[in-house]
Amino acid sequence: QKFFFNNFKKFISLSVYDKMYFYQFLEGIHVKDMIWAYPYAKPNKLNAVQMKKMQDRVASFFKFLLDEIILVLIRTYFYCTETDKQRTSTTFFTRPVWKCIEKIAWKQFNHSQIFEKIESAGKSQSCGHVRLLPKMNKVRPLINLGKKEMGKTSSNWKLKPILAVLKYENSKNPNILGSSVFSPGDIYHRIRKFIDVWKGQNFNSP
Repeated sequence: QKFFFNNFKKFISLSVYDKMYFYQFLEGIHVKDMIWAYPYAKPNKLNAVQMKKMQDRVASFFKFLLDEIILVLIRTYFYCTETDKQRTSTTFFTRPVWKCIEKIAWKQFNHSQIFEKIESAGKSQSCGHVRLLPKMNKVRPLINLGKKEMGKTSSNWKLKPILAVLKYENSKNPNILGSSVFSPGDIYHRIRKFIDVWKGQNFNSP
């Protein structure tokens, strides 16, 4: 019981990018202590086949306990997310508390006109998934335009032809975008080019 609760504590304390494999969850749990897994023989007198069956039963039990009971209860009663201050740590909100936070946040968004209602034009609209990231005194909306909803295509998928045209025009005339970049890596190349030009002008200046 002690090892189980310690491993469960490690599991719910994982950061956003951490992983915990099932065999790690079973560390410290002794199969021979689970008499119910093989009640027809004493643990010290089990042969290899019986021991393997006993280990499989114990693993199946804890897998069922974790997948079908514990995780279901966590999803039902808690909302798990990261925060703006601690982007790698996870925070648990009870469902009633999180519903109140969402209600207040969406009310503020509607008053500030951050989001606008789009009337259907008879065509299937693209969609984006919105989730809220808690901050100190408010929340920040994060929109995933690449996530698909049932019966609808993602916004990123519909924008692919436009992106292809933009990249083609940019390859013909790189100055058309001005200071805009496509990725964080492009920022380095732009700054590096600027520094090289600046150093050259500064070196050659009288």
